[in-house]
Amino acid sequence: MSSKSMSERSFRLKIGEKWWRVDFVGSDDISRGSWGEADWPTARNPKIAIYGNQDEKNLIDTTIHELLHAIRPELSEEAVTETATLLANGLWKMGCRLEQDKSSS
Repeated sequence: MSSKSMSERSFRLKIGEKWWRVDFVGSDDISRGSWGEADWPTARNPKIAIYGNQDEKNLIDTTIHELLHAIRPELSEEAVTETATLLANGLWKMGCRLEQDKSSS
């Protein structure tokens, strides 16, 4: 992950009628073997947890993947995985990268 800490990357995003919390977490805060987890949209305070210790391209892919689950919960895991990876690859080829912390450069 870039020089920004995991907690500095966390954000809130409105999806539908609800505000979602997106947190970048360590291995102790996510299911073993998981890169990310998303609540069901029916949750009272929905959250997305993304394992933050991934390389930059995978972090982008996982974030898109979990956001897709939140936006379109009816999609199959296969559809979400394929769509997220295609979007992440396209954005990567376009040159999109995670913002660097300017204070540490």
